[in-house]
Amino acid sequence: KLSASQALANSKTVLIYAATPNEPILDDLISTLSRAGKKVAVPRMTKTPGVMTLWIVRHADALVQAESAPTRNVDVSRASPVEPKDIDLVLVPGVAFTRTLGRLGQGGGYYD
Repeated sequence: KLSASQALANSKTVLIYAATPNEPILDDLISTLSRAGKKVAVPRMTKTPGVMTLWIVRHADALVQAESAPTRNVDVSRASPVEPKDIDLVLVPGVAFTRTLGRLGQGGGYYD
């Protein structure tokens, strides 16, 4: 459904998430979107709770195991920063969603 969506077709920069062990791994999506000419942004969690920065990556190898989280973080030496205003489409992780697109996350407040 994502690959056929008009939202993806119209986007230039897509924000995806670095998956936790219980979420779908999006590594192949990074390569697929990059090959399609899209910029792929991934959040980097900071030491400040609820705060993340956004980074453009070209390959999943730019994601390394985070120091204090069960997910990977962006290796900034293999990425470039991007401002939130430059993001066209966001793929948001969630534990559950309602039919009206309400989201239950994991309680960190990063995407709220």
